[in-house]
Formats: sequence, C-alpha cells, structure tokens
Amino acid sequence: MMTTVDGAARGATVELREVTKRYGDKTVLDALDLDIVGGELLALLGPSGCGKTTTLRILAGLETATSGAVRIDGRDVTGESVTQRGIGIVFQAYSLFPHMTAAENVAYGLRIRKLSKAKRTARAMELLDSVGLTEHAEKFPRQLSGGQQQRVALVRALAIAPQVLLLDEPLSALDAKVRVQLREQIRYIQQTEGTTTLLVTHDQEEALTMADRVGVMNLGKMEQLGTPDDVYLNPATAFVSAFVGVVNRIPAQVQGDEASVLGRGLRLSPGSVVRSGAGHALVRPEDLVVEAAAGADSGISGPGSGPGSGTVTEAILRGPVTSLVVELGGVGPVRIDLPTHEAEAIGVGGRVRVSPRSTSVLVDVAAAVPGTHAPGDEAVAVG
Repeated sequence: MMTTVDGAARGATVELREVTKRYGDKTVLDALDLDIVGGELLALLGPSGCGKTTTLRILAGLETATSGAVRIDGRDVTGESVTQRGIGIVFQAYSLFPHMTAAENVAYGLRIRKLSKAKRTARAMELLDSVGLTEHAEKFPRQLSGGQQQRVALVRALAIAPQVLLLDEPLSALDAKVRVQLREQIRYIQQTEGTTTLLVTHDQEEALTMADRVGVMNLGKMEQLGTPDDVYLNPATAFVSAFVGVVNRIPAQVQGDEASVLGRGLRLSPGSVVRSGAGHALVRPEDLVVEAAAGADSGISGPGSGPGSGTVTEAILRGPVTSLVVELGGVGPVRIDLPTHEAEAIGVGGRVRVSPRSTSVLVDVAAAVPGTHAPGDEAVAVG
C-alpha cells in the first residue's frame, strides 16, 4: 500500500440525495439518488446528454445543483467549494503545467499544502514509479506522449490522497492500445490507493472492465445500477439491454409469462415492456446458437422455410470471435458471435438454423431503441 498524505481519510463514502439540475426549463438531472461505497470504482455510462458529466461536476463542486444534497463521508458538502471537498479530478485534457517537469507537476498539490521538499519529492517519485515513469520524472509535458501525460495527470490527482477521485472521460483522447494499458494501470492504482472513484465514460468496455459497479443513465435518471455482470447479463430495462453491449431485435409473441422467439418459448424477463402480444425480443449475438443445415436431410428448402432458418450473408472477423450475419426468412438480418474456428466451418453462403441459447428474454415494443446499429456494427435492428 502506498503512503498517504497528512493522514487523509481513504475510501470515503459518497451520497447524492434527490439531486436535480435544471438549465431554464430543461431538466438535466431529475432527483438523482446515488451511493458510492468507500473504496469502490463506480462508472457512469450513458449517451450524450444523459446527465453523467453533470453528476460528476456537481459532486466535484464545479456545478451547483438546483436542489438536493451531496455528502462525503456523511459530511454535507453541498455548499462547499472544490478545494474544500478533498477531491482529485482527471479530465480528458491533461492540463499539466507546461513549465513544470513531470515530478514538479505531481508534487504541485503537496507544495500548496506546505509539505517539505523531501516529502514532496518522495511522494512524487513513488507515484511516478507506480505508472512506470521514473525515468521521465525530469521531462516537461511537451517531451511526453499523450499516454504518459495522462499518467502524470492521474498521479498528480492522487498525490494529495483525495477522499474521492473523479475521472471524466480520461482515456478518450488516446489510441486504442494505450487506452487498454492505461485503464489497467488506473484500476491497479485505484485499488492500491483505496480511493473512492467515480468514472464517467461513453466507452462500454472501459466501464465493464474497470468498475466494481456500473450505473447506466438516460434522460437524467438512473436506469440501472449494478455489477458489470448484472448490468450486461440481466438488464433491468429495454434501454439498458440495447445500450450496453450489442443486441438483435427479433420479432416475438408474448403470452402470459412466455415469449415465443424463433419458434422457441422463453421465460419473459421482468424488465420487458411488452407483457402481451407482439414485440421485439432483445437477444445478444452470443446468445444465439447457429447450426449448419444439411440441405435435403434437414428438411430446409430455403431461407424462409421455417422459424430460425436462413443463409449466412457475411462473416466479420473480430480476432478470436467472428460475427456471422444471417438473413432469416420473415425476420431479416441477425448477428451471431461465435469462436472463429467454429465460424470457419460454416462460411458465407452456408444454410443454417438459428435458435436462442438463453432461457429468458426481454421483450420491447416494435419501435427501434436508441443505440441500435447495423449488423456489421454494434447491434442489429430487424423486423
């Protein structure tokens, strides 16, 4: 465990109670309640304008809530300034002091707090070492890459041992490989330091891989808050199902507690919008099973000969996983993700039968949900 500064409290709890933010007649946050457990990393995910950045800025003290309360470790900080709240912030822009070296940037907050030069230097070097930048300590920001600068910005925020660390899209300006490396380092440092952290991101993979819990926001409200597994595997609403990950929208018929999807009866999930009649089942590409049809032996005479029967029209290599796009008769295109070696055995033009793998399904209305895309992209909207 790294050293702390001035015996600062670690793992602070955070509470937002009925926090509302309005700009004129526009409500950006609508009576939001949020609890962050001490020492956890909670990620807020959602489309642009959903209120996630406003939530972070109100917690930071950069914005004033129209109503509601903010508490850190039980202390009401609603009326306090940024500097009084004991918060560290890392933005998308690195915002390093250009005339200071990496070590001087990291030690800046400690200098303001009147720590001795020896203690400032020790803490700065300890943190720079934790992100592999010891040999770059005397370099200026212009001499560092984007990823290196963001590492400096991160440990500068941690240097003062904040009660709460806020990360506002910290990796979005970096290339894909650096993002993966840096998010692993951020998670390691956050756990090592034990700092309560709120991450705001539009990157689903970033949220799912880094966070202890994920909150999915929409139109100023929290649609679902839970572990990454729970949010992905058990979406509470049609919006969460469509926004987090990838979904196929497949025509379904609901009767009682069951939905008929591609000729198979599945248990209706609690978050379903449609409770009776026609709708669209939201099915993830990995939750569909595809089997090669054997022509005459299978009894399939064409792509539209029965529920789930169709033809592979496209194969999209994604490394170890390949996405097959299958044109189903009476349904349209659906995407199925499976191991690449299995996909190669089917191939484009192959006749197949598709069926749901899961035992339950969430059914939405027939209209498309925001966040769905084309078959080769992030989701499939059919029907």
